[in-house]
Amino acid sequence: MNVNFDQINEVDYWIGKRNFAPIFYGQSTIRQILEDDGHNLKPLALKDAKSFLETMTDKRDCLIVSIGNEYIYFFSQNGDLVELEDYKGEIVKGCVIEIVKKVKIKDTPLILASIKANRYLSSGTFKPLSLDKNFGNIKAIEYVLSQ
Repeated sequence: MNVNFDQINEVDYWIGKRNFAPIFYGQSTIRQILEDDGHNLKPLALKDAKSFLETMTDKRDCLIVSIGNEYIYFFSQNGDLVELEDYKGEIVKGCVIEIVKKVKIKDTPLILASIKANRYLSSGTFKPLSLDKNFGNIKAIEYVLSQ
């Protein structure tokens, strides 16, 4: 999960300090995105936002990975989807999280530390990993979690 605002990585602030997994997308609300009605999002942004919101609405048992400036965070959902106060002119949509593990980037396998070099995974907010396309990343995650 990428947490960027105005092209600045805010993972350490939102995930690390606030224990909250956010998405932004302007003034669009959770309902507008999920119902695909009344928002002004472009198709790819809508797809990413909807993927995140549907995953969190269904409370799927999943582990989410997010890379900050110094740490990689592994976390899971620990609360319902909510809309927070206005943040720099945008409605924050997301949920409280539980950090499963926090590891310094320099202490992780290179394939995991450089995951943002993958154009598909680094563009957008929320992308699922699959064994057929991201085998090395998944194995690196399993390794780090086992340490």
